[in-house]
Amino acid sequence: MKVAQSPTVESGYFQASELGLLLGKVLITWELGGGLGHLSTMHCVASELLKLGHRVAIAARDLTHFPQFFSGLDVQAFQSPYFRGCFPGSYNPPSTFPHILHNCCCGDSDTFLGLIKAWQQLFDLVRPDAVLFDHSPTAIFASHGRSFYRATINNGFFAPPDESPLPSWRSQLPSDLDQFKDDELKILQMLNATAHTLGQNQLAQVSDLYAELNDNFLFTYPEFDHFACRRNGNYVGAREPEGGNAPIWPSNGGPRVFVYLKSFPNFPVVLFHLARLQLASVVYAPGAVPPNFFAKFRESQANVVIVDSAISLGRVATECDFAITNGTHGTVAAMLRAGVPTLNFPLTLEQQILCDRVSNYGMGITACPRDQTCVEPALHRLLETASLKAYARKFARKYSEFDGFERFFTRLNAVLPLNSRE
Repeated sequence: MKVAQSPTVESGYFQASELGLLLGKVLITWELGGGLGHLSTMHCVASELLKLGHRVAIAARDLTHFPQFFSGLDVQAFQSPYFRGCFPGSYNPPSTFPHILHNCCCGDSDTFLGLIKAWQQLFDLVRPDAVLFDHSPTAIFASHGRSFYRATINNGFFAPPDESPLPSWRSQLPSDLDQFKDDELKILQMLNATAHTLGQNQLAQVSDLYAELNDNFLFTYPEFDHFACRRNGNYVGAREPEGGNAPIWPSNGGPRVFVYLKSFPNFPVVLFHLARLQLASVVYAPGAVPPNFFAKFRESQANVVIVDSAISLGRVATECDFAITNGTHGTVAAMLRAGVPTLNFPLTLEQQILCDRVSNYGMGITACPRDQTCVEPALHRLLETASLKAYARKFARKYSEFDGFERFFTRLNAVLPLNSRE
């Protein structure tokens, strides 16, 4: 097999199929976290890599929705190794990145070592030229010392900045900084004990786990970064997921509101006030309430359309006036890129941090998902506060021409081997 010279970063990226070339093999991993956003990111990257002629393998935490995202794409699929259960002494709620590591993979040295060996066996099986990590700390640890290119693809929450001690995410709660330092030191000691067992180099601080990678690509914007203290982040931006149906808006009602929510206590209250305020609403809420409730609501409320299948975020963002979400990164990014302010009911720590960031920049409102009394005033603020739309549109103008994905794929082409098919 003839080996050709790899393209340089300056040369840009190209369609390998047009040149009769077969490029490298890329493994994309997802170990921690839930929701479809991980698969959406992996699909975005994988589909483009396939167009460029690369081979792609996916190691996913949850394969349930894999066919929905990767049907028709020539990718290998693997179940990623991850811890299922709860470690003794888990932090509830977690306040720092080391707390996340303890709760999800580093709570027990034997379990951590077993996961590492499973990841190493997967690397040996796939034999990748590059590995892209989506929230995969154990996989990252297992990859140390390997010759392949290593980079994160993350929304900011999954990759801490290069500093120690790492900050608390819960600034609104009383915190013991000395205790957080001790917690982080315990994780560092366990990481280094495992590194010693495996013959790997010691880490000076927990964040070195990520600092030693070839690249950390932030699929987000500085305004959204869960680590506000990060400096010189390699921001790529965000892309709307492909697919989804065009919204069909009610013919009556007031401003158009797109609602994408999961099940939470205030969901029926949100529907009630959307109907009462006569807002032309399209609601996508998979699994939020029983189907019989949807049927009764459809019959009685003409200004609220409840749909059963996913809506095109790119399309709906250009047509709605406001959005109501749980603070999922992809949805919030799509709305604000179109200048649409959001009302957010966060359900997880990751979502809470993002929503607080959006609120701090004046582009949205964060409301408690458990307090019924906050729904109506929050909706009125969304509708009546002109500055929300002004700041959202300012954000949209700022990033209207920004697309770091070409730089991202150019970088991958520069580091992957380029082999002639002849």
